[in-house]
Amino acid sequence: MSIAGSVDPRLNASSEQGFEAMKKITSLTRIVSRKQSWIALLVSLFCLAGCDGGARSAAPAPASTPESNHAAPVTNQAASPTASPTNEQGTVTLLDNRKEQADEPPRVDAETQRRVLQAVYGPRAETGDYSINSRASGSFTREGQKETVYLLQPGGPVAADPNGAQDLTLAIFDEANQLAAKIKSRDFNFIIGTSDVNGDGVHELLLEGNFFNMGTLGSSARLVELKDKRLKIIKDFDGVYENPCEGDPTERVKAVLITYRPSGKGSTPEFNVARYSAPCPSNGQPLNAQGFVPAPDVKQDH
Repeated sequence: MSIAGSVDPRLNASSEQGFEAMKKITSLTRIVSRKQSWIALLVSLFCLAGCDGGARSAAPAPASTPESNHAAPVTNQAASPTASPTNEQGTVTLLDNRKEQADEPPRVDAETQRRVLQAVYGPRAETGDYSINSRASGSFTREGQKETVYLLQPGGPVAADPNGAQDLTLAIFDEANQLAAKIKSRDFNFIIGTSDVNGDGVHELLLEGNFFNMGTLGSSARLVELKDKRLKIIKDFDGVYENPCEGDPTERVKAVLITYRPSGKGSTPEFNVARYSAPCPSNGQPLNAQGFVPAPDVKQDH
């Protein structure tokens, strides 16, 4: 199965406060894996705010230089994984959180930030007041389109309550860089993948929401489509990642492998969610993907 969409996830707005915070916590952000970078970032901002026992907002990283793409110039440091092609068993991997991705946040140049934000929020929108959390390219509203979707929000992601309490917008731009649609949402802060699970030539988005509290980073995921410029939820996946290592290093990291078997054009397949766990890494080492084993006490979901 061919997956044509591509995606850049995570934080990238030009908040001066976030940039200053990042400079202060360089030693912690040397952990390069995606999930562990989130822990380092959130723990650091939490402690900069006083380490008083509550989760804090995640601050964005600074903007950088442009690079051409289908619908808008962006810099792509490292493309995030999309759904994997069909393997020998005829299944497709939608998400494998056992694998840590050494990716940096996408960086959008200042002119693109200004153009995108003012198209969505109005001509007085300032780049420092909004966060471009994610960007993905593909065909989202109908088959054959070359589109870019941005996931935007005022301020930035709030790790204390990522699901349902934040003002989010999915903004779709066409090949001519014109705003084709903006769709309001209050769920999930990041685009972590694109797919075409039903084979209709229109890409779905895999969204992720994160929380951080008392030393534990957790994530949930949601698969949505934007066909005909409307948001439709295809499937929610709870508890796709949990890392308690900052709070209790004797606990285990939990992650899922989500796969599906294509069931024909226009037909949404069943998803298999296999759950795994691994010991917390020691001495600041990155999480070893080879250390994950099936979680014996958890029934596999379908």
